Amino acid sequence: MNGKLSWAPINAEPARVLDVGTGTGIWACDYAEAHPTTEVIGTDLSLIQTNHSPPNCRFVREDAEEEWVHDQPFDYIHARMMYVESRARAIYREIGADQVAADAESEEMIKNNPFSLREYMRRVIQGAANLGRDINVAPKLKDWFVEAGFVDVTVHQILGPLNDWSHDPVDHQIGSFITQDVIEVVESASKFYKAYGMNDDEISQFVAGCCRHVRSTKCRSYIPW
Repeated sequence: MNGKLSWAPINAEPARVLDVGTGTGIWACDYAEAHPTTEVIGTDLSLIQTNHSPPNCRFVREDAEEEWVHDQPFDYIHARMMYVESRARAIYREIGADQVAADAESEEMIKNNPFSLREYMRRVIQGAANLGRDINVAPKLKDWFVEAGFVDVTVHQILGPLNDWSHDPVDHQIGSFITQDVIEVVESASKFYKAYGMNDDEISQFVAGCCRHVRSTKCRSYIPW
């Protein structure tokens, strides 16, 4: 994002900003520091955030899938890696007004690899579906927000290298970060693997193979964000 914390076309300094599913709270803290007159609230099921946040930033425990309760509307709402359709409608109420791309050689490596990230996504999406959850939501997000009442909805898709195979210094660093992120996700999806039908030994073997694939710089592929 070239150093930007957001792309939303906010014309004036927002008075109140909500960060849904804030996690460690890093984004909320960074935004609060960059906008010292803005009140920033980060919500999450787990209050694992720092105790040294800026004075205009605070964190509250809230389940994003339940009804949101806030005493005032927000000027900007930020969310990442949130997979529930109803949140588009919740965001609208609170506002005051699955693929991997690769070159030809790497494409063959992905197609012939039973541990590829593409295979991981196929299994996890199917496992989630078996649990009654649709997590393949990226292609649907724009329609959901339009249906919720937003106008001029814009989609920006960023391609990032899957690991540090790129010789470009920026892409190399981004690839390193993506590797860490993807491996953590691959290792934490046991619930979906089991719902897909895998036993513990199959899960262990698949996760190890998938992590090797993610780290391999022989596969020059990109992942969209």
